[in-house]
Amino acid sequence: MLRMLLLLSLLAACSLPGTDDDDASADDDDAGDDDTTDDDDDSVSFDFESIAFSLSFEADAAAGTAAGELAVHYEDAPAGGQEICRQRLRWTATLAFGGDVVQTCPTCTGRIEIDPESVLDVSNPDFEAADCDPAVLVAAQANWGQAVLTPRAEGGRGDFLLLGLIDIDRLEALGLAVDAAGTYDAASLRLLFEQDGAAISHLGYVLAADGSMTVGSGVSTLAGDAGAGGDDWLAWWQIFRDPAANPHEGVDLSGAYLGRGLWNIDF
Repeated sequence: MLRMLLLLSLLAACSLPGTDDDDASADDDDAGDDDTTDDDDDSVSFDFESIAFSLSFEADAAAGTAAGELAVHYEDAPAGGQEICRQRLRWTATLAFGGDVVQTCPTCTGRIEIDPESVLDVSNPDFEAADCDPAVLVAAQANWGQAVLTPRAEGGRGDFLLLGLIDIDRLEALGLAVDAAGTYDAASLRLLFEQDGAAISHLGYVLAADGSMTVGSGVSTLAGDAGAGGDDWLAWWQIFRDPAANPHEGVDLSGAYLGRGLWNIDF
């Protein structure tokens, strides 16, 4: 299925803040630092070349809520390497549909707004062999799941806390493509998912904000935008369903869905 790849040329552009030698305190630049904590000497080696993202969630249209899981897939090579491990974070969210539900995105027909207080890393390699060890990700400054689900005001990247949605029919009517080059439009997406026995439901868009992973990595130069008035909202997610298990169609979301990130971040 559709897999777009992004080469991230500078690792420093995506390093998490607060634990390296560029900090003003508590690191090797401190005269009184004893090299035992909070510096690069304490980092743990965790070698990966790429990260990809996926979603699974259940939407309750009547209640206007959703609950699900974000997975970050750490891979050993760019352009679709083997998965080393996955990080899994559970979350709850509110849903809204219709016009004017996403500020600065007039073309959006819905939103998923994740509550950052609900986010819980449930990765546990002792019970799920494919899971990453959360302590290793933190020590290696590779905790990307928490980064994209933590507000920028609190030191995170915040990319996936608010997703603007455009349903596939609206996407087609607007003539939008998911990539800036205009290669993949609504008709292309429908065909790709139908060939896999799935049904594309919505595109999920994220705000290209300063400090976000989307801007820092360069995704903002490759992703298609949400159209007139929504050019700061960039395509990130393909949200789809198994039509045999969830026959729901429409602007809103109801039942079980999966999400696949359009972009890999390669280091």
